[in-house]
Amino acid sequence: MAVILEMEFLMKLTEQQTADLGVPQLVHSFKLGGIAGSSKLVLPSGSAANKQNLVYSDSFSLAATPTTLDLAGTIASKLNGATLTFTNIRGFALRNTSTTTGENITVGGNANGLVNWVTAVGDEIILGPSGLLVIHSPIDGYDVTAGTGDILEFDPGAATITAELAIWGIS
Repeated sequence: MAVILEMEFLMKLTEQQTADLGVPQLVHSFKLGGIAGSSKLVLPSGSAANKQNLVYSDSFSLAATPTTLDLAGTIASKLNGATLTFTNIRGFALRNTSTTTGENITVGGNANGLVNWVTAVGDEIILGPSGLLVIHSPIDGYDVTAGTGDILEFDPGAATITAELAIWGIS
């Protein structure tokens, strides 16, 4: 399967100050390629650095109990149904679609979790309502260890939340 990644990211923050004449402002911008780089990144398919050959995406409901994804052999391609076995995750993007205060998704924390994108087993990141979490490491990625380091866990607490997820990496 060929997987080509195209990612665009541009963030602009405009700082303004009230003045007698006009509105002085400073625009802070950050692009995917850094301050002076391009906002678009295109990575070809493959298994070397700056490439990927597997992708998984889903929109799913989280309902008051943790949901886990086994990255080494239990998720299937949306394109052809083939089992996906990641050996290295190059990145993932997770969106919390809730707009209700306090409806958070806790990511990580599983005893057999993919932990090398955080510091240690048990570490978690809290993604608040309307939040977006993007982790992208196209050169080294994050190794997946079948059976002991291959679980991504998503916990909505007591809430029912729809999440959108994309994971890309290599087999």
